[in-house]
Amino acid sequence: MGRCPRLLGSRSGGVERRASRRSQPWPGGDALLTALRALEPPATEAATLVETTCAYYDTRRALLDYPRFRAQGYQIGSGVAESACKRVVGQRQKGSGMHWLPSGAQAIGTLRATALSNRWAEVDALCAA
Repeated sequence: MGRCPRLLGSRSGGVERRASRRSQPWPGGDALLTALRALEPPATEAATLVETTCAYYDTRRALLDYPRFRAQGYQIGSGVAESACKRVVGQRQKGSGMHWLPSGAQAIGTLRATALSNRWAEVDALCAA
């Protein structure tokens, strides 16, 4: 929660406890905005932080509809992407004694991703163009 407990004072305890409950599903943007707008920050800096946070989540409401994305079968966490990066980059480019220039690392990363995803037809089409 970073600066929030310090800025919001004792009123932030409930927000911090709710944020730490990982077993509960994300309620969606509307519930978050309602909770944030109900806060009465004790300082101007805190009020500005709450206002900025509300504006951020309000403009990204459609992107934060996690229950809908889960129902459609999308992965919500970053674990899948992190694992892919580890597998594509870590196993090939972090070998003992290996040193890479950015261009070489990009080239080998592209080839490795292509091989692991079996998307050679797309590479062939790009090379032919």
